[in-house]
Amino acid sequence: ICVANGPGTYTSIRICVTVAKTMAQCLNIPIFSLTSLETLAHAHRDHDGMYYAVLPARKDQLNVQLFSIDQGCVHSQSDQFITNIDDFKSHLMSFKSPIHLLIDGGLDLKFEESAYIRQIHDHGCLATQLSRHAHKCYQDQQASEFKTLQPFYAFDAVTN
Repeated sequence: ICVANGPGTYTSIRICVTVAKTMAQCLNIPIFSLTSLETLAHAHRDHDGMYYAVLPARKDQLNVQLFSIDQGCVHSQSDQFITNIDDFKSHLMSFKSPIHLLIDGGLDLKFEESAYIRQIHDHGCLATQLSRHAHKCYQDQQASEFKTLQPFYAFDAVTN
């Protein structure tokens, strides 16, 4: 079983991780996890380069993580972070080498591409990427411990 453990909507992530952990425990099978941002990066692992995976967060904010891809291997170059759209656009203007933006299909940054910045709107099936990742982790015997697998919430839950 492979599960995307966030970031994402609080209830959806919580339910997905709980169901995956329950199934893994009941069936006594390994469980693998990948963040939603890693899933976007893995979808493009056949193309070397620097990539920012970008998902919407709350109003005018983004979940972002930088990855490098080299010969099919995805390497995290930063922790996941949350930034507002304007700050992220300003940050991107500082790049002097090519950078690709892996953008969730429903997100529109209204950003002009430049010689160094290329937007890729991902409308693909992320479940396929999760399955491929789980299979590779299974082959490499890199299962997560279901007891320690936790949802990743970019924000604390809103309780009021």
